[in-house]
Amino acid sequence: MLLKKINSDESERVMNIISYMFESAEKKWPYVKRAPIELHQIKCVTFSDNIAMALELPENETLEETKKKIQSFITYISVFQGAGLAYDYLFRGGITIGELYIDSCKNFIWGKALVETHMLEEKTAIYPRVVLGHQLDNFDISEMERICKDFDGMYCIDYWSKVKEKTPEWIENNKKMIKEICDKYKGKENVWQKYGWLKYHIECDDESVV
Repeated sequence: MLLKKINSDESERVMNIISYMFESAEKKWPYVKRAPIELHQIKCVTFSDNIAMALELPENETLEETKKKIQSFITYISVFQGAGLAYDYLFRGGITIGELYIDSCKNFIWGKALVETHMLEEKTAIYPRVVLGHQLDNFDISEMERICKDFDGMYCIDYWSKVKEKTPEWIENNKKMIKEICDKYKGKENVWQKYGWLKYHIECDDESVV
């Protein structure tokens, strides 16, 4: 969906909206419970219709320090995805831990972690969700905030619960959008299943969240 918008006459407008989403997520950060300083350490580059974000995990840190940073990163991605709902922009992707070189100033990124997250996005995420790779299994992700265990057993970032709580009007607007798309693409499984998945999550109660 985003790639089509980039190739359309809306390209500049889309760019401005994505930029605003970053600003919006950063402005909301101080109001997030136990907002950490790691926000300012997150690096980002963009290429094609992809947005890559990374946070360094130094090898000399303790397990608890690493878990805190992982939680911070998850929370930020959740806030960013929530901001996207305001513009009907849905994102899918993956989070992993691995070797990576990223330079935000030069918009350059390289490494095994990039390949792994690409595979998660392409083969596993499927729906508008960000899934967690097996590299995070040793960090008690089931106990972290803003994490949901999905119907297929995959852990993914829960970005809808806080939106329902803080800005329910976004959810109402998206319910209408989702219904229209489901009606329009009825019979086209590759499109319908993505919005059917989102419809389920924004309409179910919070007991589904781990």
